[in-house]
Amino acid sequence: MPKRLLLIGGNYAPEPTGIGKFNGEMINWLVNNGYECTVITTYPYYPQWKVQEPYSRRSRWFRREVSHEGRLKVYRCPQYVPAQPSGKKRMMMDVTFAMAAFAQLLRILPAKKYDYVMSVVPSFHLGLLSLMYKKLRGAEVLYHIQDLQIDAARDLNMIRNGKMIDSMLKLEKYILRKSDHVSSISDGMIRQISGKLDRRIELFPNWADVDKFHPLPGRMALKEAFGFQPDHKVVLYSGAIGEKQGLESILHAAASLADREDVQFCDLRLRALQGEVA
Repeated sequence: MPKRLLLIGGNYAPEPTGIGKFNGEMINWLVNNGYECTVITTYPYYPQWKVQEPYSRRSRWFRREVSHEGRLKVYRCPQYVPAQPSGKKRMMMDVTFAMAAFAQLLRILPAKKYDYVMSVVPSFHLGLLSLMYKKLRGAEVLYHIQDLQIDAARDLNMIRNGKMIDSMLKLEKYILRKSDHVSSISDGMIRQISGKLDRRIELFPNWADVDKFHPLPGRMALKEAFGFQPDHKVVLYSGAIGEKQGLESILHAAASLADREDVQFCDLRLRALQGEVA
C-alpha cells in the first residue's frame, strides 16, 4: 500500500516563489514517487499579495482539486489577504486560514488515515492542526520550519506585547516537543531552534544541490554578456526583499569591499553605491 501524506500549509503551487514553490514541488515529487498526498492550503496570492488568475475570477470559498489519477487532492480554503500587509494584518491572515483549515480538516477526518501529517512554518500554529490529527488518527507529525516567525515578529517589533510573545513562544515549544520530526533549512536555523528545545532537528534544505549544479564551462562568456570581466567575482543576492531579510548587510559588504575591483555586485544600484560609500 502506498504511503499517505497530508500537508497543511498556507502557501502552495502555483505560487512561483518562496514556500509555495517549495511545497508544490515537494508534493509533486512525492506523488510521482508513489505517495498519495492531500494538501490543505489556500488560493495562490504570493508574492503579489493578491489572489492570482484564474482563481481571482472564481468563487473563493472551499474548493477541491484532484490530479495525478486521484493520487493528489488539494483543498483550497478561503483566507483574508491584505493588499498592504502589516504585522496585524498578517496575523489576521494567518488566523483566518487556520480557522478555514481546521474546518477542512474536520471534513476529511473520517476518511482513510494518513501515515504522515506535515506542517510547513510559517504559520507556526498550523502545527496544532497536525497534532490534533495525530491525537485522533495516530499519524506521525512532520514539522518543517522555513522561517522563525515569532522571533522575526519580536525582533522587528511587529508584535510589541511581551506577554503575547511569551505565550506564542510557549505554544511553539509545545508543538516542537510533541512533533515526531522537526526539520529546518540550514545549520544556522537548526542552532537557533535547538536553543529553544533540546531535541534533534533534521536538516532539510530548500536550495540547489551544489554538487549536482555547479559552474559550467563557458561561464566566462556569460559574465561578459552581462558587462563583467572574466576575472570578476560577482556577488548576487537571491531571495525575498523585506525588512526581516537584513538587506543592509549587502550595503555594508559593498562598503567593506570598495577597494576590490575584482568584486562586483550584480545589482547595478549597489555597484554604483560601492564607490559612494567607500
